Amino acid sequence: MRLNEFDDSLSRADLDNLEVFADKVFGKVGIDVNFTRHFLDRVNDERNIKQITKGELTRLFKQEAKRWAKPIARLGPDAEGTMKDLQTQINLPFVLVWDHNNQELDLIAKTVMRKKDFKTRNTEFPVESITEGDSAPGAGAIHHSEIAPTLQKLEQKLGIPLMKNALGSVGKKEFSGDIDIAVQLTKEEQDDFQAKLQSTPGLTFVQKTGVFITSADIVGYDDSKQADGKQRTGKVQIDFMPGDIEFMKHYYHSPHSKDMSQDGRSSNYKGVHRNLMVSSMIDKIDVNSSDETTPDGRPLEIERWMFSPTQGMVRVIRRPVEKKNGTGYTKANTNEVIKGPFKNPSDWAKILKLDNADDLYSFESLYAAAKKNYPSDLVQKVVSDFKSNPTIVKQGIPDEVKDDVK
Repeated sequence: MRLNEFDDSLSRADLDNLEVFADKVFGKVGIDVNFTRHFLDRVNDERNIKQITKGELTRLFKQEAKRWAKPIARLGPDAEGTMKDLQTQINLPFVLVWDHNNQELDLIAKTVMRKKDFKTRNTEFPVESITEGDSAPGAGAIHHSEIAPTLQKLEQKLGIPLMKNALGSVGKKEFSGDIDIAVQLTKEEQDDFQAKLQSTPGLTFVQKTGVFITSADIVGYDDSKQADGKQRTGKVQIDFMPGDIEFMKHYYHSPHSKDMSQDGRSSNYKGVHRNLMVSSMIDKIDVNSSDETTPDGRPLEIERWMFSPTQGMVRVIRRPVEKKNGTGYTKANTNEVIKGPFKNPSDWAKILKLDNADDLYSFESLYAAAKKNYPSDLVQKVVSDFKSNPTIVKQGIPDEVKDDVK
């Protein structure tokens, strides 16, 4: 090894700049990227044989976000995974932590290493070439009129219901960029399901991460129907998401657009606006803090509600984590679940002090319910929290709350 092989080591400032870039590319799915102190040590470690460069890490985050941003976000809090660049042999293990203050997922980059045969039991997210496309190569948008025939044909081949288990905004706006389907699978059943997908005619790409990513031929594809800003190719990405089907349909609910409304209800905003409004509301409901605090002012105990993408609503006691040397507290917290999980919208409505589950339909219905049922000072706190959320700032603050609540 040459003496100057590690002369171009990365500095803290380099990582800070990289973090800004990573936040930008992962921000579209509500993920904020952070690096541990150990990461800086390991990125400059001689065991990498060849120095890991800022350019290599920039490329890794760019390609990971392009290909895997949505599947990584769907892993949810407390999940772990590994980013892998098969070209540079860089491996980056990470953990997802829910940031309650900002109502977003923090992706904590724990360490990094250049190693050819890196082994891990966690979900891997590999990227390989600089020209790599989206998650499902060649996939584009699908028109709402094409969704039913496409899914019905796959239902016949796979032998499971798909149309009624579609998630999010599928069929609720004119065009969808992809289709998310909830499937009930045990871990033991997932390998067989992957094999079934791979042998299914009409599915031209199958990749398993935390979800099963596929590319499907669109049945009844109409090239005359074109979406502004969205590519149309005759194929659509379909993601099969294992989990609790009914809960996922509630959690990933998205309201209809006005031109697609079927029951008179609609929204000008996305499902993410609805979910983050729920999070802002639950953040302010029935919070009990201890009088004793840490040196930086955090209560030693907080009893509160949380809204989780894996558990629904849970009542927890949050405590700061003590440092191993016993000299104080880290910035991390632990959450001890004392009630729940509650996965039914009727329970959510009761916890949030709404009239009924219909109030959970959209951002607009939640905002109206808050103004009706909450004291004005509580509404102000909820709206302030909602408007300051980085994801809402990027997606667009709703017109209803652009001005301060009076």
